[in-house]
Amino acid sequence: MKRILALTLAMLLLACALSACSGKETGDGGTIAPVVTNTNVHAVEGSQYNDQLYFDFINGDEIVITGLAASHDPHALTIPATIQDRPVTTIAVGAFKNMVNLTAVTLPDSITTIGDLAFAECTALASLNIPANVTLIGDAAFTNTALTAVTLPDSILALGKMAFYGCRSLASVKLPTNLETIQTQTFMDCVELTTVTVGDKVKTIESYAFMGCTQLTGVTVPTSVTTIGKMAFAGCTALTKPEVAGTVTVGENAFYGTVGA
Repeated sequence: MKRILALTLAMLLLACALSACSGKETGDGGTIAPVVTNTNVHAVEGSQYNDQLYFDFINGDEIVITGLAASHDPHALTIPATIQDRPVTTIAVGAFKNMVNLTAVTLPDSITTIGDLAFAECTALASLNIPANVTLIGDAAFTNTALTAVTLPDSILALGKMAFYGCRSLASVKLPTNLETIQTQTFMDCVELTTVTVGDKVKTIESYAFMGCTQLTGVTVPTSVTTIGKMAFAGCTALTKPEVAGTVTVGENAFYGTVGA
């Protein structure tokens, strides 16, 4: 009963958080405000699916992708590095949200920011590269996608809450070495996730970060960690409770349901 109540609470938190993500700036993992106009259109060269990217201008001479018009047929998309001789640097808030026809996306090296909810609910999206120049991934950016593996480059300084929530095919993740906080619900309910490589600069693992990752067996809590939030690893039933120093602040039920807890 205690576990059921805890899981119910987590689901309520999820619903509230998803609502809060949409169209707002956030904190450590937040990103640019949403672009509400799609007045500029770029036809993707070579696309057989009539893909057209909506875009706008930011920071003077940079391009932000704000949306997509495309065929409903499942297909891959390659985003160009430049539009109108300007670098494409940003994927806007919710730019590709609910694009269930996308199976793979190739991002150019020019991308530095992936906004909140950018690819959320792209339920067929199984492959996407994170370019080496990305510094920020927003809240719920890849929630409920079909990604199977993710390598996050060391350039990333902020990874938003719920970034990979509900990615039920995600099996492995390498976190960036400079990341200091794993935010709430970042990998919650990634039920196929087996291994996570945590960098030695991480100081905080927030509440519910890995909750419900039932196949997780390989994770080491580095000595840099000072705080583990409540239910951070709750429901990780295949995980042997990691050793943590006595100086670490551990939240309520942080390892509830793990082996040896």
